[in-house]
Amino acid sequence: MKKRGVSNFPFVLIFVLIAGAVVLTFFFTSGKDILNIGEKVNRLEIISLLDKKLASFSLLPDAIDIFYLPVKPENNEGIEIKCMPDKKGSRIIYKEASRTNSRDIYKDTRKLIISPAKLKERDISTWTLAWNYPFKIENFYYLTNKKVQFIFSNSFIQPQEKEFHKKITRQTNKFIISNLENPHSLNTFDKNIFVIQTLNEINNIPISPKNKFLVVDTVNKKVIFYKYDNTYEGQEDYWNDEMLIAAIFAENYDEYKCIKELAKKRLEAVTEVYIKKIELLNQKTDITNCDYNGKFITNNLLSKFKENPLSNYQAIQDSNDQLKTTTQSGSSRPQTCPSL
Repeated sequence: MKKRGVSNFPFVLIFVLIAGAVVLTFFFTSGKDILNIGEKVNRLEIISLLDKKLASFSLLPDAIDIFYLPVKPENNEGIEIKCMPDKKGSRIIYKEASRTNSRDIYKDTRKLIISPAKLKERDISTWTLAWNYPFKIENFYYLTNKKVQFIFSNSFIQPQEKEFHKKITRQTNKFIISNLENPHSLNTFDKNIFVIQTLNEINNIPISPKNKFLVVDTVNKKVIFYKYDNTYEGQEDYWNDEMLIAAIFAENYDEYKCIKELAKKRLEAVTEVYIKKIELLNQKTDITNCDYNGKFITNNLLSKFKENPLSNYQAIQDSNDQLKTTTQSGSSRPQTCPSL
């Protein structure tokens, strides 16, 4: 029996308000999660597209192009590259300013990719060079943008450095390259990379966290890394121009050392293939005149090269050149000899 003067309306209204609040909270939370998932998918897609762009270069000896992000990164976000020795390659990261590394969007790859700084512009210059030492080992991939300045001292335009200088300066339409005598304004760049031959050359350069100094000893083939305040970081050797460019593009000493160690492992693997190939070819009695393991390339020489690529490179190069044109008797090699 319904009592007079008592209405159910307040209770119904309270129930509706509570239910509505629950529903709104659910949809708001779900909508926010959907947006976050959408952002993650978009960023992962950007990274995947960049990786595919680099993969399209993998068979080319020298190629450069611009990769455009769909939108310019905001709030100090951008693309970072990190060497990952445990993954045997590089990690492409979409770095967010407000997140820790564990929540960044990334993709691991076996490519040898080097970048000097976080790339916060929409356009990314992507450059690859085949690493032939002396046979094809791998490609190096160098990433930068117009907010990174490469500054070379005059010593790198001397005749003995002509080939290196030609390789790096022909990319001036894609990179910002200047001379130590007259660099562009340092304050307008995210990073200024000084490539010099003595520290005395940078006495008048103001101290700034944006600067990186690389002293190159072209006689002993060593690169010495210094922080922006001229603090010594470390030194490593380089084996040829492609590896020197990797040192120039590396964010710091640790990144170069890591990418160099990965490169050496690739070289060891390829050299081992050649060692096995020579063993198999020498078992063929019908190609004994080809001299695969005589006075030219030998397994012993290849094994030494694998352990110390810098000191044994010239011997491998000379032997490889001779093997292409000569037999044990000194005459031209038969055309039937399989190529190494």
